[in-house]
Amino acid sequence: MDAIEAVAREYQATKRLPDLAVRRNLVECLRSDDPLVRFMSIGTLSDITGQTKGYRHDAPEALRMVAFPAWAAWAEDPTDGGAIAAPQAHTDATEAQP
Repeated sequence: MDAIEAVAREYQATKRLPDLAVRRNLVECLRSDDPLVRFMSIGTLSDITGQTKGYRHDAPEALRMVAFPAWAAWAEDPTDGGAIAAPQAHTDATEAQP
């Protein structure tokens, strides 16, 4: 879990995509028997990509594994499918009413 926390902190500080080995490790943690490890892993992956790909850390294993191939593919090629979250513009403006 310390490694996942370190990746999350590094990403938050730099907004740089983790290297291949780190991406593979994060994705492999989605298979963990420990729900906290899965929670931290999908949280970090979601922070990086803006996506969950349908993965829920608290779902039964069979349902969790439905999303696993998409995450494994992302680990190998993070440019596939808009994998990196775009910075969100913050605005307090409201839409004009007609």
